[in-house]
Amino acid sequence: MERKQMGVTILKQNMKRTPSQNGFTLLEVLMATVILSVGLLALASMTVTVIRGNARANQVTIATTLAQEKIEELRGMSAVPLGYTDEPYGQLTKYAWARRETRITPDAPEPDVNRVEITVSVKDPKGGDRSLAVLTVLINE
Repeated sequence: MERKQMGVTILKQNMKRTPSQNGFTLLEVLMATVILSVGLLALASMTVTVIRGNARANQVTIATTLAQEKIEELRGMSAVPLGYTDEPYGQLTKYAWARRETRITPDAPEPDVNRVEITVSVKDPKGGDRSLAVLTVLINE
């Protein structure tokens, strides 16, 4: 419907909205908020799990490095001493929360071959220890 008023055409619009123009209802907004909240809580829980997993992986990496360092130290010796050594918690300078045990025994079939077992224990934040054992052989030259 058109109406002319002082040379300007004014269109009268229908003020009723069609259903497609209504927007979101309060119920739809609340449901979307609930779904978003559940998703964010799951994401937060997963983040905590990933952080714990990374901390454990870091401990395993350090334990492996400590075992490898001991093997390299023994390889540098002209004669590997037989026996047991213990480096208790607090003795390893950079890693006071780690303990390293080394057992060197002769390997029976070969006279100059020694069996080396290195166990690195790490204090678990939840209490207790987590251990990593490395087994290798060294030849006396």
